[in-house]
Amino acid sequence: MDAARRFSFFLFLLVLASPVSAGVGVWTPLGPDGGGAYSVAADPADPEVAYAGTALGIFKSIDGGESWSLIRSEPAGANVFALVGGTLYVRPLNTALLLKSTDGGQTWSAATNLPPLVRGLVADPRVANRVWAIGRDVYRSDDGGATWTSIAKPKSPGKWERGLSSLAVDPAGPWIYVTLANAFFRSADLGKTWQPGGGIRTKDAVAWLAVDTAQPSVLYAATVYQIFRSVDRGLHWQQVGVGRLKPPVWDLLTAGGRVYVSLHGSGIFHSSDQGATWTREAGAPTDAAELTAAPGVLYAGSFAYGQPGGPYRSRDGGATWERVSRGIRALSVSALAVDPSDPDVLYAGTDNVGLLRSADRGATWQAVAFPFQWGEYLGGYDILVDPSQRLVYAIVSIDRLLRSEDGGETWRVFRLSNPLFSLTLDPRQPGALWGRGFGLFHSVDRGERWTQVKVPDPSNQYLSKVQVDPRDPRILYASGYHGSDYRPLLLRSADGGATWQRRDAGIGAKVIIVLALDPAAPDILYVGTEDGLYRSPDAGRTWARLPGIAGEVREVAFAPTTPAPVYVAGPQVGVRRSTDGGQTWTPLGNGLDGIQVKALAIDPQDPGLLYAGTYLHGVFTYEEP
Repeated sequence: MDAARRFSFFLFLLVLASPVSAGVGVWTPLGPDGGGAYSVAADPADPEVAYAGTALGIFKSIDGGESWSLIRSEPAGANVFALVGGTLYVRPLNTALLLKSTDGGQTWSAATNLPPLVRGLVADPRVANRVWAIGRDVYRSDDGGATWTSIAKPKSPGKWERGLSSLAVDPAGPWIYVTLANAFFRSADLGKTWQPGGGIRTKDAVAWLAVDTAQPSVLYAATVYQIFRSVDRGLHWQQVGVGRLKPPVWDLLTAGGRVYVSLHGSGIFHSSDQGATWTREAGAPTDAAELTAAPGVLYAGSFAYGQPGGPYRSRDGGATWERVSRGIRALSVSALAVDPSDPDVLYAGTDNVGLLRSADRGATWQAVAFPFQWGEYLGGYDILVDPSQRLVYAIVSIDRLLRSEDGGETWRVFRLSNPLFSLTLDPRQPGALWGRGFGLFHSVDRGERWTQVKVPDPSNQYLSKVQVDPRDPRILYASGYHGSDYRPLLLRSADGGATWQRRDAGIGAKVIIVLALDPAAPDILYVGTEDGLYRSPDAGRTWARLPGIAGEVREVAFAPTTPAPVYVAGPQVGVRRSTDGGQTWTPLGNGLDGIQVKALAIDPQDPGLLYAGTYLHGVFTYEEP
């Protein structure tokens, strides 16, 4: 590592090591490290340099993955497409446009010089600055990708509208290999002429081709569902399996005389005997994505599915793996809670990962493991802490309720016959809960069984929140909207849910997202909507839209003080505080500019300490000056 890079890395470590207390009056990132890192590229000229593509943007490491920094976030999200000829190519999400950087991500430009409909870029390991590409044709560059020449393409009776599907280059000989769907071709004269190879017996397109680095006559090909091997440079092919494990295949890689495959939902496997037997790699992510190799190191992306995610690294040829995501904060946090009896304990409900717990105020986080099916959506729906019972509830899947009876150390999982999205304690008896979803539900046995409660006009009704009047637990409020025509819905019951009255006249919005009662004066209600904040001084009989709050409001919270300031949070709102009943608002600190806030929690023992959950930026903390 040169002196300039060592100095910049030292500064970066100082930033990472800065204590949270330094963020007084400023929103300070608190992790969790991780998030979906779908693609990773390592620099073959310097294995300490690596790039990871996430939904937030492109991260870079200059210390072999020990730490990462964000180098590009606009437009939001990107995948690493290729790192060839000293040029980094990335593809922003939801666009076909490729961007490139020739200086390690410091500056960027549109990669307009690339061939049309480019599907793959491979550096020729035999000739410096030679790069191969496929699209509708085969292309070659002899100047590191600055300019391209279209060369002769294989003759095939099939149509070429979709272009070639995979590309590989022999590291030792003259061979270039390509596939068109499941048809295999090879060239020994830089693409001037092409020979058809043996048939690959599959109806699916070959998405990956790889050459055995130790024995270049051995080739591997893979579709999403099958893996094939040839020992004679593609003249004959046979299918090889990966034990009893099922695809989908997500990537195929050869390095160090081994072939590696990532199977989404099963992990990473390698074979040292040309696919005859396979070994699952210890510590590799089960949600593995793309693989990459550089001298002495392997990297794997992961989707952050049921686990924090981020890049994984192996320095022993895949024998062991470790997650290396320090500095990558690309998780979305939709629910937050602080344990009232132990404020060192935080809970974060994350999109796609599920529930995370910290026992040290966010310095470190651990995923709460529970059985789930691959493909099942894991969301951060709601977290509820009952300090009187030392119970913690979490909804992280629409049909799973997690419950802990020991402060989050261990968990039980309960199946829900009806989807639930939030929980509220019913103080009338221990272990009683209200749950909302597509209807209103009640449990008297700590969430093990649920009974639906009748409410007016239940058809196509979506309830977003249930609140209980702290003076009288028989007084309930349920808010939401009608999904058929997007009309706001607010119901009030004075008899524990036996009968209900509408209290939404005057709310000029389509959807009530959140409902809150002023704890000092519970007849004062606030509702956050997709278009601002409304306040009622008389238990919902009349409503007024409050000034100074524009856009979606996802959270309304009160500090546990007297008088109690009210806080609001939302994607465009950020976090704001009012001490005069919502007539005027003060933005809290800086550090959240351009970041969408999805959740808010206040430390019940230290009302000046706040936590914000955000979209793709994890958790932030704020300490009042």
